[in-house]
Amino acid sequence: PEYQPSITDPETDLDVHRVLFAYFPTYRSSPLPPSHSRLLAVGDASGIQSPLSFGGFGALTRHLERIGGALEDALHADLLDKDTLGTINAYTPNLSAAWMFQKAMSVRNKQNPSPQFVNRLLATNFEIMNDMGSRTMMPFLQDVVRFDGLVGSLARAFVKDPTFMPAIVAHVGVPTLVEWMGHLSMIGLYSLLDGVASPVLEGFVKDMNDERERFLWKRRMEAWKFGSGGDYSFD
Repeated sequence: PEYQPSITDPETDLDVHRVLFAYFPTYRSSPLPPSHSRLLAVGDASGIQSPLSFGGFGALTRHLERIGGALEDALHADLLDKDTLGTINAYTPNLSAAWMFQKAMSVRNKQNPSPQFVNRLLATNFEIMNDMGSRTMMPFLQDVVRFDGLVGSLARAFVKDPTFMPAIVAHVGVPTLVEWMGHLSMIGLYSLLDGVASPVLEGFVKDMNDERERFLWKRRMEAWKFGSGGDYSFD
């Protein structure tokens, strides 16, 4: 690290005295749907935090305006049943896609990966994202996975270190990779819907007379926006 120039190789130069660790509960099927009417979980309890950083407070601040507006709409229209409230924290493919990153950096029982596996994975990807610039690096560091940055970094990683790809596939497993490809495709679809469909639909949704339909369509468009990382501001 630059702030410790004497450390050139953490594995040999660091003198470890103790190791601190903790457990963070995360949920694969995130966000968690409400179990009861008139009750909505927020923050860590809702499962909207990243399985990479476990940044529950950061996730809450990112979604605060969206959730606050949705709750105001729900209270105003008395749409407080659990199914309707479940659309507030709907499926977001970029959050689901982050699970494979977490899987790649975890070790299951009876696995024996190379001691350099995780370091190689992180070093390769962060070097590539740094080369791609702040439009790729900054959203990722703030737990916002976007289609353009993700696809671009993956393509460059394959070119930069093609011999590492089979090791990654073997480590995470083919079923996990296939599932992840589905989430990646949905990020692309959500990006398209947020960029093309939402601007067209916004006026129609605003003028809807049916409060329930208006509420549901607003939540759909929010899911497209947040599920594709379209909420991230580069200003």
